[in-house]
Formats: sequence, C-alpha cells, structure tokens
Amino acid sequence: MFEPALETGTKQAARGVPESLHAWMRLCAALMLSAIGGVGMSGSLAMTSALTGDLFGRYSVGSLFGLIFLSHQAGAALGSWLGGALFDLTGGYGAAFAVAAALLLIAAGLSLAINETARTASRAVPLPGRPHPVAGGR
Repeated sequence: MFEPALETGTKQAARGVPESLHAWMRLCAALMLSAIGGVGMSGSLAMTSALTGDLFGRYSVGSLFGLIFLSHQAGAALGSWLGGALFDLTGGYGAAFAVAAALLLIAAGLSLAINETARTASRAVPLPGRPHPVAGGR
C-alpha cells in the first residue's frame, strides 16, 4: 500500500495561504534584513574612519582607510573560499563556523588592546615658497 509522505512544517503552515502573500512576506523579510545590515554596517564604517583619524591624524585617513578595506575585502574573499573548501573536506559547515568563531574571538581580543587615546600626528612644516607637503592644505 502507498502511504503519502508526511508534509514538512513549512508546507503544513503554508496550506491555505495564497502564494502572493508568501512573496510579500519574503520581500518584507529581505527588506528588514537589509535595513538591519545597513544600520550595523554604517555604524562600523563611521567608527572605523573616526578611530583611524583619531589615532593617525586626518592626513593619513585616506591611505590607511584604503588599506583597511583592502585587507577587509581580501579576508572576505579568502573566507568564502575557505568556507567552501572546509565544506568539501568535512561534508558540513561545522568546521567553517568553528574557524570563523575562533577568528572572531581573536579579533575581539585584539580590539580590546587598541589604545584609544589620541596621538598627535607629526606635522610637516612647509618651506617658504613651496607648496604644502600634504594634499588638502593645512
């Protein structure tokens, strides 16, 4: 005798609900997730540039901020590849999450070691009749 397969919880909950409502629910969930991610990312970007300016002076922010985000994007690319490689090796995402958790704990420890006291940036003194040595003036 043929017995029908048990329906999953999602299919049971979705029974009787129009598909268009599911599309709106998915859209609302995506918008909420985007808003939360945007708020979190904008806060970290602002604090990173402010901390970089406070620690190294406003004339160095552009160069250092570029290096910070170059290393950020290189880490993101390497992390994506490493997560896939660990999935292929282990057959699951557990090892990838364990490595990510360990790296986050290391990063948290390093962030606690940041000395947030402002340093005075060394200022180059322009010679008379020569342009200022830093782009942007004084």
